[in-house]
Amino acid sequence: MVESTPDILDLQVPPDSPPGKNKKPVPHDPNQDIALIRAAIDGSLQRVKQAIRSGGAIDATGPDFNGPALNAAAKNGHEDIVKFLLSVDKSGRRKKADIQKKNLVEL
Repeated sequence: MVESTPDILDLQVPPDSPPGKNKKPVPHDPNQDIALIRAAIDGSLQRVKQAIRSGGAIDATGPDFNGPALNAAAKNGHEDIVKFLLSVDKSGRRKKADIQKKNLVEL
């Protein structure tokens, strides 16, 4: 089963931000793109989420893999990461349930 996925405001803000304050998204960090793809290759859902929280772009490609994290996770058989990445949109925001269901059926 896919873990509950926080909204982008929870994913892309520094963990030490006080709750309820004006939270600004973390700026894009190309180093986190690479960390995101490597985590997807290795099968670490926790590291995938951390890379997104730290500014990694879900659709970025890197030198370790010719494709985004979703492709890397699928190629390496990491179903939990595939489901997680399908459950969030390009910006990391949680998709609506009907969109999630459509994506999973198309697999």
